[in-house]
Amino acid sequence: SQTRGINTSRPITRSAMRSTYWSARHSIHWWLTALSFSVRHPLIATSLMRYPKRRANLLYKLRRKGIEADTKQRVIFIPYGEEPRQYVQAVRLCREFYFNIQFIIT
Repeated sequence: SQTRGINTSRPITRSAMRSTYWSARHSIHWWLTALSFSVRHPLIATSLMRYPKRRANLLYKLRRKGIEADTKQRVIFIPYGEEPRQYVQAVRLCREFYFNIQFIIT
């Protein structure tokens, strides 16, 4: 019978083989999913990992200027008639973290 690891006195059971197969398959599936995500969205994966506090810092500075932002939907609410480019943080959030700008009537 087959043996596993250093302990040669115990043979491998079917359940041990199944759990080892499942965990290896699961880890390979997770790795491939993460790899395909980073290939499809290279800027999201690299920018979020490289500077984890950058997004929070940009949002903090933008909110101090009185601009609202919905982080779950990635929307920045700017009053109608104002130029979005005057808020540097809004431009950077759009470029680096794929936020969108929504004009609101005040």
